[in-house]
Amino acid sequence: MLNSSTSRVIIHLDLDCFYAQVEQRRLHIPDGQPVAVQQWGSLLAVNYDARKFGVERGDFIDDAKKKCPQIHLPHVDTLGKNCKPGQLFDRTHQKAILRRYRIASRDIFAILGSMVPIIEKASIDEAFMDVTDMAKERIAQTVYFCQDPANHDTKRLLCIGAVISREIRQAIYNKLGYTCSTGIAGNKLLAKLASPLNKPNGQVVVASRFVIDLMKSLPMRKIRGLGGKLGKQLETAGESFKKLSAHTFLQRCGLIELAKHVGQETAAYVHSICQGSDDNEPVEEKKVQVKITGVRLLCEEVVIRCEDERIENKRFPSQLSIQFIRAKPGEKPRSYKLGIGQDTTVDELYTAAMNVMRLHVGSMFPMATLIMNAKNFHELDSQAVATISSFFTRDAGQAAPADLAAQRMEEEIKQFATKRDRDRSPTRKSSRQKILTFFGPPTSSFNGNDTEANITPTQVEAGPAFDRFCEECRCVVSEPRAEHADFHFALKISQTQRNEVMASAAVARQKKKKKKGPLDAFLGR
Repeated sequence: MLNSSTSRVIIHLDLDCFYAQVEQRRLHIPDGQPVAVQQWGSLLAVNYDARKFGVERGDFIDDAKKKCPQIHLPHVDTLGKNCKPGQLFDRTHQKAILRRYRIASRDIFAILGSMVPIIEKASIDEAFMDVTDMAKERIAQTVYFCQDPANHDTKRLLCIGAVISREIRQAIYNKLGYTCSTGIAGNKLLAKLASPLNKPNGQVVVASRFVIDLMKSLPMRKIRGLGGKLGKQLETAGESFKKLSAHTFLQRCGLIELAKHVGQETAAYVHSICQGSDDNEPVEEKKVQVKITGVRLLCEEVVIRCEDERIENKRFPSQLSIQFIRAKPGEKPRSYKLGIGQDTTVDELYTAAMNVMRLHVGSMFPMATLIMNAKNFHELDSQAVATISSFFTRDAGQAAPADLAAQRMEEEIKQFATKRDRDRSPTRKSSRQKILTFFGPPTSSFNGNDTEANITPTQVEAGPAFDRFCEECRCVVSEPRAEHADFHFALKISQTQRNEVMASAAVARQKKKKKKGPLDAFLGR
């Protein structure tokens, strides 16, 4: 029987200096060369070859060059135009984006998905994998397994898990050229703690008999789940909290004493973590929110990332919101919903975002943070996953939009008459007046109790796409683009027919006036 503490096999995979590796492959920099990725003059990622010279993350460019003159310093990708001549990058008018790293991450996770059934994406370059069933299947297919006492104590499942981990790392390197390090253990906590112990390009197995030794070697601040607010609370339990190992901390501060500082429930959690147990936290797929901060560049990145989600994960957000936090102590985030459609353009998103800012300009400044957040992702079917470019490709037998509009012309003209009457109603007039406030002077009206509200103050029914400004109507419309285009087509036909009738009547009146009598004949001589 397998011990319950090692009845699972969890692998934590962490790419080695991921950003630096991506740039090294992109620029064809040979292995063994020092590389550091910069962003606005400081280092964001440093590979191990550069670390040998003392280069560290956060160093300024000049300092890095002094330490290592031969270092390669590629800059992260940017959006926007450089408006400062003589400078490579313009932080004022440009925004750093991580798209090339997300694309590389997508390729890596595609390999993982082809090899492992249960994957949890922890970050752009980290993943948890549950390979328990895979290990059990391999053991069942193994005719002979070493029964050496030393090997018996490491547990057979973990040994097979180490083999699987090696295969995964080799596949990533063979196909993409990236190295990674892994930790193999009976739970996520231990696997995460083990993965950096043999970097770069290595792996560590944590058998049950080595858990205590591992916890003795790790400072409390290094343990997943014991940072942030909880870490600050634990500092009150001992002045040397940050320097103490997890095992030593428990010896000096028992469960009862710990409960006095953080409460009984939290004390039990900390006690369990320090013993290397996470209560068998499952490995599960997590939907990562697309959450970024900046207005035009921000909108460009949101549209790009939503398109990436459509292609990569076959899903699309059903809710998009813009959120801001004022630069005042104690201010809470204020969020406003935006409608979103799968054919939304950067211009439409930018217009919607600016409408919000105009509407609440009096209450949002001074602003500390501006965030655009896409969430509530829904799965797309195979037809909806197609990119926007596919909408411009049609079968030979498929009717063009103009033909479809012509077929519906008579029906649209009838609808126009009804629509015109509805537009003249007081309710519709009131709604249109509210819409026009978007383009008038900024208003400072804001309900401070609301933490989330709609973008538009109108009461019209929201369509599947953003409200957009129509140049012909000179107002904001909520109808889908195609439907509103059909309306203008029908309106033009109706106006043309009316003009023809009026022209015929005018000709008839002219003919009637030209009838000659005796007086006309006399004057015409």
